[in-house]
Amino acid sequence: MMLALLFVGSASMLADDLFPGDPEHKYQNYKRLVGKVLLNGEELTSEAVIAAYAGDELRGKKSPDDENMVWLQLWGDDHVVPIHFKVYTGGRIIEVDQGLKYTPYNDYGSYDNPYLINLTTVTTNTSAEGWATTCLPFNGAVPDGVTVYAAKSIEGGVVKIEPVSCSILPNNTPVLLKTETQASYEWLSRVADGDATIVTNLFKGTTEATDVGARSVLTLGHATDGNKAIGFWLFNGTTIPANRAYLEKPAEGVRGYALDWTDEVITGIESINMNGDSANASPKSGDKQYARGYDLLGRSQTGKSHLMIINGKKIMVR
Repeated sequence: MMLALLFVGSASMLADDLFPGDPEHKYQNYKRLVGKVLLNGEELTSEAVIAAYAGDELRGKKSPDDENMVWLQLWGDDHVVPIHFKVYTGGRIIEVDQGLKYTPYNDYGSYDNPYLINLTTVTTNTSAEGWATTCLPFNGAVPDGVTVYAAKSIEGGVVKIEPVSCSILPNNTPVLLKTETQASYEWLSRVADGDATIVTNLFKGTTEATDVGARSVLTLGHATDGNKAIGFWLFNGTTIPANRAYLEKPAEGVRGYALDWTDEVITGIESINMNGDSANASPKSGDKQYARGYDLLGRSQTGKSHLMIINGKKIMVR
């Protein structure tokens, strides 16, 4: 019994830290929500904390019981207000708005027919060079270490991409992603407007597996011949997985497009001289320096006598 009390106490303190506020002392009325929380279809346990909000105001918080049931009091008055949820689980907070409204008349769910709070996440795995695409079914918080790009134009056999500044990627927005190294990133939903400003974006996207004709679209990958350049090439499959971006099929006879990017995309490119000093500059003929940049596949390169991307330009270093 003592261990149980200690656990409940620690969960209560965690809820107070994560979701501060005391609606019980602000409102005299409440309605009960009897439900369960599902994360990608799996029930959450008593380690989770569920908080209900009206705008930025806390209206109730609770952890599931030993049967994974949530007995949540939604505090309020005589006004009808929209309610959304924030759920702490596994060290992160996931949000969802299911269109629930607090009313002074209705309870929600029962033990035999619980109200379901459905949470989803999307995981993106980048390639060895750090590239991937995504298209989310929710407004998602951009993970740390991920840079987002839109397809600006297609010119001269390449697709030109430009960076998109945002902290929350809007739902149904297909984009290209870049990370420093190969990694796996989790996108968490947010109940907030996406803050990405994209004037032009040629990418199309999927939020669920989508059937296509063979060689009818272009998907991210390496060219099958030549220098194996990273880009968007004819897709030989017939199903595009969920949460992917792609390009529509080009004119007949075109296999696809290599990636090209503007100056803003490549950052941290430096030239290194023999004394170890660094400066943001392209290498000059005759200089005793080693240039550090990216090759045409997006891989970091250091040394002499190779083709690199420096400040967004293709330069042969000798």
